Amino acid sequence: MINCSDELITILQSGRIENICKVEILDENENFLEEITTDIIDGSISVDGDRDSKRNFSLTIQNDNNYYTPGSAHLIWLDKKIKLYIGIKLSDGTYEYIPQGVFIFTNPKAISKSAQTQVILNGSDKMAGWGKRVNNLTIAAGVNIGTAIQVVLNGIESRFNFDDCTEVTPYSLTYTPGTENKKIVKELADFITWYAGYNVYGELRFKPQPTDLDQVASVWTYQSEDYTLYAGSEMEIDDTELYNHVLTIGASSQNATVSAEASDTDVSSPTSIANIGDRLYIHNNGSADSLITTVALAQARSDYELRKRLQYLEKQNLTIFSNFLHEDGDIITLVDPYLDTNDKYELMKFTIPLKLDMITAECWKVRSFS
Repeated sequence: MINCSDELITILQSGRIENICKVEILDENENFLEEITTDIIDGSISVDGDRDSKRNFSLTIQNDNNYYTPGSAHLIWLDKKIKLYIGIKLSDGTYEYIPQGVFIFTNPKAISKSAQTQVILNGSDKMAGWGKRVNNLTIAAGVNIGTAIQVVLNGIESRFNFDDCTEVTPYSLTYTPGTENKKIVKELADFITWYAGYNVYGELRFKPQPTDLDQVASVWTYQSEDYTLYAGSEMEIDDTELYNHVLTIGASSQNATVSAEASDTDVSSPTSIANIGDRLYIHNNGSADSLITTVALAQARSDYELRKRLQYLEKQNLTIFSNFLHEDGDIITLVDPYLDTNDKYELMKFTIPLKLDMITAECWKVRSFS
């Protein structure tokens, strides 16, 4: 969750909010150029933890004097960046500004009609501007993964906010010209299941992903009795990755096929074949895994895959009112007796209107039966 004063949190909880949007135009090195507030008409920010670029924005600006028309010699151009804030009015009449991200411009548009002179600005967080490799890049085995990411982004990004990482690359990695830098960073982060993405301050965060939500402190509680922030939710069970039967095929050193199966046959289990039918998962897409050379290894893989896949994803599609403090990955608590819900969830997706309006959000929790 984004840091702010206690007074701002109290104002949000009260529902008596006065807000404005502020934009800072930055040069390519993120030095301040100009501020925009009064000409902003409307806009929104889309946040999605599943995307490479976690935050996107759209902004409509009044352009009566042609000042904001995009052009290479104008204030708005592709070499600039934009920093967004939402300001909340405090009791003393001043505004406290909540940062919402640093973005690059994509497809700016000017409109000139009889009663409409506007500019529509769109953009994505800075990962969208990382580009591709020009030369071959080789990362040796045993290199610290955090260090490797900074090597990949040398000359591209310098604002890093990394947790301490002791994990190293498991083997040598070579990338050819044309490989997207974000693809390389994602692969490095995926080796150890860490998060790599920009925060609202324009820093690249590199941190562990939560593995057990119950062990992580919740940053906010939404409950049905709290009508000013919680407007309701729809629960969805996503069972597309739920399997109760696993088949593993390998090949022995003599090239003879080996195989083994594991299945949930306990009739008292809610995920058993008897209760929900046979849901078969075939390891390695049905191709023989050359690393599995004995029946014992095939059985071990099948047993492991069954434990991992006896689970489903519970999604809560929330509607909340004007909480501008969230970041993707926040752990929140949802209490709603009508959904039989009192648990922690990871906030994955949400859309923030820059004017006062409802926020739609999606949070997830993996529920396991193994």
